[in-house]
Amino acid sequence: MEIVRNFINIIGVSPEDELPNKINGQIVQHSEIETIIIPDNKPEAKSIYEIMVDVKVKSIRTINAPLGKTILVDGEKQYKIIYTENGDCEKANILYINIPYNTFFEVSKDKVDIGINNIKVYILDAYFDLISSRTIYCHSVYLLDAKYSCENINIELNEEFDYNKEILSEISICKDKYSKDKINKLIDIDAEYL
Repeated sequence: MEIVRNFINIIGVSPEDELPNKINGQIVQHSEIETIIIPDNKPEAKSIYEIMVDVKVKSIRTINAPLGKTILVDGEKQYKIIYTENGDCEKANILYINIPYNTFFEVSKDKVDIGINNIKVYILDAYFDLISSRTIYCHSVYLLDAKYSCENINIELNEEFDYNKEILSEISICKDKYSKDKINKLIDIDAEYL
């Protein structure tokens, strides 16, 4: 999606209709402030036309901490910056910059049997400002959608409980919270009131 902030066209911000609409794990929001430096081998900037931004997750690590698990996310922020050269000719220049992306979040102790299946990073907002001819201020807001995987769950559903499969797939579950006895206690709300 394209947005305009501070007279700069920004491409790469996630549209609202692409954001997760159900939670099957954990949602984490955070922001970062950073300074992007235009290298000496590139011309100085007079103004910025457009910035394309993307985040790629490269690795996910889990650390067993005393209060639960700490999930470390490592990746890369990729920027393509189109700017005008400082001087009389105002020639357009393109700069590609890759910057490390690192963050973490915690999974509480009551969910220790749950693993992380997938993490997707969404860019909610981005703001850039040319501070000097070689320095760009950047503020970005991110949303991490961490999908839980429950490999350690041993629930056998037979045919009469098929309607519960969809319910169980929509919520984050772990083997300590749901047993076959508790599944039998799920009721059909529509049937109760009709």
